[in-house]
Amino acid sequence: MWALILLASLAFSTGCATSGELSTEVTPDAVASVSPVYKPWRIAIAGSLEGNITQVSYDSLKQSQGNQKNYQSLAVERKGTTSTYEGMLLATLLEHLSGTLDRTQWEAGYGITLTAEDGYSVTFSTTEMPYDALVVYDRKDGEWALPGTISASASSQFFIKGLASITIDFQEALEIDPFLFEISINGIGHSFSLADLEKTPYYTTGRGGYTTSAGTYYEQDYAGIRLAQFIQSFLPGKPEGTVDIIATDGYTMSYAFDDLSDTSTGTWILAFKADGEYLPDDPGPMRGIKITETGSSLPIPNIDGHSSPKMVHKVAVAGEVYRDFSLLITGKLNSELDRTTLQAGINCTAHKTEVAYFNKKSGELEHYTGIPLHALLAYGDDPLNAPHKQMDKSMLAYDQALAQKGYQVKIIAGDGYSITLDSRDIDGNDAVIIAMYQDGAELQGSDWPLKLVWDSNAERVPNGIKAVRNVVAIELVF
Repeated sequence: MWALILLASLAFSTGCATSGELSTEVTPDAVASVSPVYKPWRIAIAGSLEGNITQVSYDSLKQSQGNQKNYQSLAVERKGTTSTYEGMLLATLLEHLSGTLDRTQWEAGYGITLTAEDGYSVTFSTTEMPYDALVVYDRKDGEWALPGTISASASSQFFIKGLASITIDFQEALEIDPFLFEISINGIGHSFSLADLEKTPYYTTGRGGYTTSAGTYYEQDYAGIRLAQFIQSFLPGKPEGTVDIIATDGYTMSYAFDDLSDTSTGTWILAFKADGEYLPDDPGPMRGIKITETGSSLPIPNIDGHSSPKMVHKVAVAGEVYRDFSLLITGKLNSELDRTTLQAGINCTAHKTEVAYFNKKSGELEHYTGIPLHALLAYGDDPLNAPHKQMDKSMLAYDQALAQKGYQVKIIAGDGYSITLDSRDIDGNDAVIIAMYQDGAELQGSDWPLKLVWDSNAERVPNGIKAVRNVVAIELVF
C-alpha cells in the first residue's frame, strides 16, 4: 500500500516528480556552488522505500530555499566531552525525501532500522521516538564527517557513526517487545519481566554512587535485585564460575561470584529504578551498581564507573572459574591495572581492537581481541595526567610527543622472559595489541592472562617484536 520510490536528488526539495519517480542524476558539478567540498558518501534507503541519499543530494536539500531552517546545530555532551553536530532531523529528512512521511505519519507509527558501516544496527518504532529527537549529521565540531545520527535526548544506542542504511517498514507500527531480563546458568536460560523481578524476595532499595573516567561523581537512590542472592537461587551450591554481565550492545564485564556476594562495603544489585523512576534505555533498562541498602549504616559506596555496567539485559554464569589478574606498568609513574579495568578498556569502543596474528609454528592465522599497546603507555608516561582521558580513537591517551622522541618499552612475561620495543614503532600503531581474548574466549593455558600479538597485515611491524605469552608487566625506560 506504500508504493513509493525514494531517490536522492535536487527534486526532493521541491517535491517535483515525473510519473511518480524522482530524478536520479545529480553530479558534483551541478551543485558546485552549494557543496564546495564534496565528500562522496551514500546512505542506502531500503524496505518500503528504495533509493539512496548522497553527500551531493544532502547538501542540495539542506541549502534549498525554505530548508535552511531545518539544518541545525546540536551540542551533545558524552562522558565529559561536548561536541557540536550539524545536520537535519531524521523525520524532516524523510518527509522531504518521500513527500508523504509527515509528522502525522511519524506519530501514527512505522518502523525504522538504522545500520552502521560496521554492521551495528538499531530498530525502533516512530511511536516510541519523539519527532524531533534524532538528527542526521554531516559535520562534527566544524569539520566534515561521515553521516551519522545523534540526539540530545535519545539513548546512545541510537547514536550511529558511519550511517550506511535506513530501512523503512510501513506494514505496521512495530510492536516494541516488553523488556525481558535473561539469566543463563551453564547455558540454561530463564527470562523475567521487571514486574516479575520486583515481586521477588531479592528486590531491594538503597543509595549508591560511582565516579566516571572523567572524574564526575554521580549518586542516586536505586531499586533492583540483589544480584548474588538472585544467582544463588538457581544453584544448589555456591557458584564457582565467572559471572558475566552483558549489555544490549554486547559490552561485557566479568566478576567473581565472591566479589558480588561480599556485602562488607555494600550490596551489588541490578538496578532498574533510579530516584523512583524506571531507568530509560540508557543507562537502563538495568544497571549494575553497589548500594547501601535502606536502613543500613554503611557509607554510600563510590565505585569506578567502568565497574558499573549499564544497558544490562543478561547475566550469564559459566562453569569456568573466575581468575583475577593484574598488569603492572612502570615508568615515570607506576600503575597496577586489575582485570576489571583492563576488561573495561578492551570492551570500550575507543580501544577494542581485533587482529589476525600469523602463528609461524602452526602456520595458521589466530584471531585476538585486546587493546592497542600505545593506549597503555598512558599509565606510565606522564605522572601529571594519568591516564589521559579519551572518548574515541581520534583522541590520544598517551604523550605522543614523548613517544615520538623515543624510549624503550619492555614487555615482561610471568617467567621473566621479555622483549624490548621502541616507542616510536608503537606510536599510533593500532596493529600491536595486548590481547585478552582469542576467538572470543578468554586466553587459555600458557597464554593467559594477556598476550602481545600484532596483525599479520600491519603496515608497521616494530623491530625485534615477538609474541609474548603470560604478559604481567610493561616497563617504560626513559
